[in-house]
Amino acid sequence: MNLLGWSILCPAAAELNWSGTIPFEQPIYPTADELKRLHDNIVERVESSIQRIIPENSKIISLMKEKQVKLSFTDHKSGDQLCGIGKIDLALVLKHGNREVIIYFEVSSTRIHVAKPWQALLKSIALYHEYRLPIITVIVSIEKVKYKLLSSRDYYTIINKIYSKPKEDFSPNPNMCSLCELVHYCPHRGI
Repeated sequence: MNLLGWSILCPAAAELNWSGTIPFEQPIYPTADELKRLHDNIVERVESSIQRIIPENSKIISLMKEKQVKLSFTDHKSGDQLCGIGKIDLALVLKHGNREVIIYFEVSSTRIHVAKPWQALLKSIALYHEYRLPIITVIVSIEKVKYKLLSSRDYYTIINKIYSKPKEDFSPNPNMCSLCELVHYCPHRGI
């Protein structure tokens, strides 16, 4: 799912993803091991705070940790398929009155980089497809918290960005390229 998030931001990443020239196994990031403990610590803190942040007359129906989610797209002209697999950090199905909603927490052990909101919204869409419930996406980092109710406008914006073709006048951005998880596969990289 992280790789699809980069497709939304960068036409070169979209081209790499659609062409199938990159491996879709879980990528190993150089700093993953050293940041895992901090990431897990933030997830635990969020989980222990849940009871304080939900309304008094609400009930948690289920709690999901590290649940795998999937999204797939098909280019109807070429028949090419693009799939994304990812794990959500923490989500809960909450019942408030006679309504149910999912609150999905995406945790970042560093700053919220440029692709993180798109990656979180893609995972939210995957949760929506599975549960057909409204999704509140909350991104928690060591610096700040951002949140968004997934709307149909967000949904269609993301879908359109996934299907959009690379722009011919694209030029790489070194700041974005330095964060990109596809940088080692990209012939257009700006670093």
